[in-house]
Amino acid sequence: MSRSPDVDGPAAASAELPDLLLRLAGQVRGLITKAAQLHGLPGSQAKALIHLREPVAMRGLANLLDCDPSHVSNVIDGLERRGLVLRRPDPADRRHRLLVLTEEGALLRDQLRARVAEHMPGLNSLSPEESALLRRALRRAVGAASHDLPAA
Repeated sequence: MSRSPDVDGPAAASAELPDLLLRLAGQVRGLITKAAQLHGLPGSQAKALIHLREPVAMRGLANLLDCDPSHVSNVIDGLERRGLVLRRPDPADRRHRLLVLTEEGALLRDQLRARVAEHMPGLNSLSPEESALLRRALRRAVGAASHDLPAA
């Protein structure tokens, strides 16, 4: 019989975290895709909308989505055609463009986020204290994240 990672000690519990986070991320991605379909959007466009909180450069959005900037360009083209995103000159460097949500884009982003949050039974079952603790821990982990693995 296998023991719970919490019983096995901190190292085993930490080793389980990537698996749990990937499983949760997969659930969230699936919900985003389903919510996007209700609005006639491809999942990639919905994911881009959800990530757009403040103006961001194309490369910045590509980093958030963990994809190539050329792919983001195609995604933004579709959002721009629908009137959800605008490309604006960057006030710090007018040679670059920032992606900015329109009012309609911000409204749709908020609807997508609410629909996804509403259908996350595992997260919705957390107490307010557990939810606050998880948000704080995830913010800290995301802020300290590195995409590099040490050389073997």
